[in-house]
Amino acid sequence: MRDLLRRWFSSPAAPDERDAPQAVPFPESGLALPQQFAWHLVCRSRAARLIEWHPNPPALSIWNCDWPAEANAGCPAPDARPALAHRRLACNPNQWTSVLRAEPLDSAVVRVSGLGSPIGDLQILARTAPYLLLHAESAECDGERLKQEFDTLCLRLGIEPSFSSHSIMDGQTACCALGGREAAVPAPPKPAKALALMTTYNEEDVIEQAVADLFRQGLDVFVLDDGSTDRTLEKLEAIARGTPRMILDKDSRKEARIYDRFTLLNILLDRANRAAANGYEWIMHLDADELRRSPWPGITLAEAFAHVESFGYNAVDFTVIDFRYAKGQHMTSAPYAEQMRHFEFGLRPGHFLQIKAWRHSSRIRTDLFASRGHEVVFEGRRVFPLKFLLKHYPLRGPEHARKKIYQDRFPRYNPAEVANGVHVQYNVFRDRDPDGWEVDRLPLWDDKFHSRFLLERLSGIGLNRSR
Repeated sequence: MRDLLRRWFSSPAAPDERDAPQAVPFPESGLALPQQFAWHLVCRSRAARLIEWHPNPPALSIWNCDWPAEANAGCPAPDARPALAHRRLACNPNQWTSVLRAEPLDSAVVRVSGLGSPIGDLQILARTAPYLLLHAESAECDGERLKQEFDTLCLRLGIEPSFSSHSIMDGQTACCALGGREAAVPAPPKPAKALALMTTYNEEDVIEQAVADLFRQGLDVFVLDDGSTDRTLEKLEAIARGTPRMILDKDSRKEARIYDRFTLLNILLDRANRAAANGYEWIMHLDADELRRSPWPGITLAEAFAHVESFGYNAVDFTVIDFRYAKGQHMTSAPYAEQMRHFEFGLRPGHFLQIKAWRHSSRIRTDLFASRGHEVVFEGRRVFPLKFLLKHYPLRGPEHARKKIYQDRFPRYNPAEVANGVHVQYNVFRDRDPDGWEVDRLPLWDDKFHSRFLLERLSGIGLNRSR
């Protein structure tokens, strides 16, 4: 290992003047999905460079990223773009890693296409670079051999199966995996002290399960009830009597007749400030019909928040997954997550920006209002490049759907907001009955989900946004 490190970090030969970087525009189109994902990682992490190895023809591309000051100050957009300078070097396939001796890898995203690179060099890249993206393709007839070789490589690099995927498209077998310091499954760190902020209105069928799930994820819970008329409040009071981990506000909105998101968010942010004064570090805003998960199976939210903070990030984005019930399906008393296992990715524009967990400080102004609660905004925000999961169960069987839509939602919407194009998510049911979905056309949640939808869940890459 010492010889390997000495070879990697010894002084490189002087660069050829012909290899001077050339200014280039940001690539807007024509990129394959792994390339799109690589640029997503660059933009979210504010990487100083993207390094790409192409085996055919053998070449090394190095993109130097110049981030303007405004991209790192204030509340930068998660996908702000750098100015780019590019150089392309012809390299021998067995020697391309030696060129990287002159590149500061600790601030680089590295994408490697194809197999055959020296395993020792890749192991150093996986430990040094924040992100190492591997990608290989072959004709479908050679797919099984490729998958075996790719899986062996990932195993030797310490990449978990949940961060490696196989797919077949247009007669090609494609393999993709993500490693690197920030992507590696963390050894469970000391969990962050985190608080979930939840609002409820008539969620009696799920509220106990939702709160218990947050407890298992390492979060304490503050619940603001918005004037529920079913047994939601009764069940919340029973939970609050049994544990100090949940605080219930049943009075601030007990006379509510109209859904007033501005007032709700104002109360929640006030609670966040009070929580920070009492030692809470991370805040997460959610609804009662959601289950949240970290990108790493087996790592709780509280552990994951501490992990991303150790790399200098202070906010988390989420990928929305809507779970659906089948046509004619009637829910039982079994846990709803076990009964509703077919899903579709959220494709509305608001689903692609769900920055709803953050390191909170009462000294910094925090805004949830401009985005109507979908995105937290504050000075110095840095969003972790890999998205967490938001498992959404909005309609739970035809009986629940009819009650929620026609009794608990439509009558409580502010008419002025509806006229301005707000509250459109259930408009499709103004003209038809919510009798369910043809679930055999939808993917099934199982233990292969994380690898089957690697790019989609971690970035939203590959999903077709609706208007």
